[in-house]
Amino acid sequence: MPETISKQALTWGVPTVEDKAFTLRDSEGAAIVEVPFNTITGVDAGGKTDFSVQLEYKPDDDEVMCSELKFHCPPNCEPKNAPGAGAAHVRTAAAIKKNMGKTDLGEVVCEFENLNFLAPKGTFTLQLYAAHLRIAGKLQARGAAKGGEQEFIIPMASLGKGAVYSLESPTTMDAKWLCLALTKPVKVGAQNLTVLTFQADKVEVGDDDPIEVTIAAATHEQAAARTRDGKEKLLNDKMTGLLTDIIPRALRAMSGAICVEPLKDQTDGEEVKPVQVSHVGKEGAFYQFEKSLLFAPNPTLAISHSSITDITFDGIGTGGHTVALKINRKTGQNLDFAGMNSGEVSSFVEKLRERGVTLLGLEAPRTLLDGMSSISDESMSDNESATHDDTADSSGDEAIAGAKRKRKDKKEKKAKKAKKEKKEKKSKKEKK
Repeated sequence: MPETISKQALTWGVPTVEDKAFTLRDSEGAAIVEVPFNTITGVDAGGKTDFSVQLEYKPDDDEVMCSELKFHCPPNCEPKNAPGAGAAHVRTAAAIKKNMGKTDLGEVVCEFENLNFLAPKGTFTLQLYAAHLRIAGKLQARGAAKGGEQEFIIPMASLGKGAVYSLESPTTMDAKWLCLALTKPVKVGAQNLTVLTFQADKVEVGDDDPIEVTIAAATHEQAAARTRDGKEKLLNDKMTGLLTDIIPRALRAMSGAICVEPLKDQTDGEEVKPVQVSHVGKEGAFYQFEKSLLFAPNPTLAISHSSITDITFDGIGTGGHTVALKINRKTGQNLDFAGMNSGEVSSFVEKLRERGVTLLGLEAPRTLLDGMSSISDESMSDNESATHDDTADSSGDEAIAGAKRKRKDKKEKKAKKAKKEKKEKKSKKEKK
């Protein structure tokens, strides 16, 4: 590995779309940059004069790799073999996309048509190949942005190290949300999506119209993949049953990604209730899983417990209806959330505490703790100090409950006083 990693390179050339690659050539025709179409997983022409190409993730390569190339096309730029009207960067990106569709992915193993995607938002068809996922369809327009045909080619290895999260749809009882966690993000406009989320209806796929599977197009390992009990094959040439079961089965057979469901409450066996929050101004909810937190729907974020340094709460015990929190991660890519109902904090942190996640900021301000029974600093032993999380969290829960009681008592006193004054006023009026 080189001592210095180049993060930016500046040079000029003529963009050329050729048979098997996109090439940037100098004035004498020599190739400066050559990008084979079968290594391109996405193209974005969202800039005024720029376009970028995203490159295939190869987990067997060195740790450091180029994942994106960005090109600037000035107004006088004239690309070769990029016909059509419009700016040079738009025409070049369109020509690359067209050739991406010609990339030899092999034969389709199976496909699922017209899925309602939430992230990215639009209607897409999901195709499974031996080594890739292909998602193609129409991106939904937002505001002044233009919708249009989009295509994403994702290496199966990028999904294989992730997981498929299965959620009950909060908007309809007859559907589920399926979230595909990727090890390399997919760029959609200005967004880098690490999780793709779509809604699948709970429809029964019968023998009269089964999901056709081309077993011969899969690798031997994929075709022979079995369920956990080692009996039933994940892939059959004609797959029937609930669509929400068929899709995770096919994804597991092709990539090895296991479908996981939210934690269940030990008392009633129901899924732990999601907690409403907002992130970067977008409403969503936290779903709790055995090894991770999931924020959905858009952008969907999968945050493994092992990647979290700590979760710091802000606003506990201040009397407000909502609190904020920051998830500090080992990568330094911290995440801010707001709008969590203060009454849901205790149940939310309970599951995280059980899984060893460090929780901070759950202590109430000192003024709210006055008059409450608590352990003084002097009475705490060194050993008790070491278990800061449990003591602090307990004090925080007590503070929240105490603050609620004080507000309730104050409200009741105010109501009694108002009732008494009303009664006295009525009595004086009757006497007159």
